[in-house]
Amino acid sequence: NVEENTPITISYIPMSGIDCQERRQRLQDGYCFQCNCKSCCGATQTKEISSNSNEAYLKLENAVQTPEGSDLQSLREVQFNCNERLLRIKEEDDKRQVTLSSALPFSAMEGFDRDDCLDNCLMMIRMSQRGIQNQGIPPSHEVSIEAHRLLAMALSLQSPKTNNSKDADDSTTSIVMAIQEHCHFFEKVNPIQILFDPLAMATQHFECSQEYKRCENHDKHQHHLKLALDIARISIGKHHSYFKMMEQHGRVKDLPQNEPSRKKLKTCDIAS
Repeated sequence: NVEENTPITISYIPMSGIDCQERRQRLQDGYCFQCNCKSCCGATQTKEISSNSNEAYLKLENAVQTPEGSDLQSLREVQFNCNERLLRIKEEDDKRQVTLSSALPFSAMEGFDRDDCLDNCLMMIRMSQRGIQNQGIPPSHEVSIEAHRLLAMALSLQSPKTNNSKDADDSTTSIVMAIQEHCHFFEKVNPIQILFDPLAMATQHFECSQEYKRCENHDKHQHHLKLALDIARISIGKHHSYFKMMEQHGRVKDLPQNEPSRKKLKTCDIAS
């Protein structure tokens, strides 16, 4: 129903975290056209854009400008593979949880070593972070932000759900480290948040709220859950199945009314 010559303002690819040159190249490689929109052509070439808008545009571009010769493709491949493995681990964990709750025997995927796979992912993610740092890739670039998201996800999966005191201490450490990575994620996104995918931001706030929920920090759990729901409500609507899932799983059923004095709660009291 779009009339002829009407500009289409929906981006083919995410605009957050990548600079103008890389964005145009990805559009050329993936969709076989040279984009000449205002963002891709550069605000400095568009006379009708105000000086304030021009300054803001340059600030955003500088925040994600990569040094010449950066090997972004290799970093993305590592991150993509890690994401696939972490999703596989999460799927297996969910199956195990359902099986245990139904008192049925759980059969793990043949040839799949969960802990070995997770350790390998943690090693590869941290290696990619060193590569990002060594190549001088900006903190607000797509691959830098993705590294923090993946590390938070991996650390969350590393946390054992157990009543054993030693394992519980290890779990607390992993939760704290996961929350720290969420905080790094929000910090790195901040300079480019005007361009960042709102649903991705909502998801990250929801995941962060779940970590605070696990360590029974009620205030921060509610804070991040509210942010997640507010952003999701605006971007996809309150009747969307994903919004309803966050709303349902974000509820706290058995959280103590009085603030717990347990050590792990204090450990998880991180500003974010």
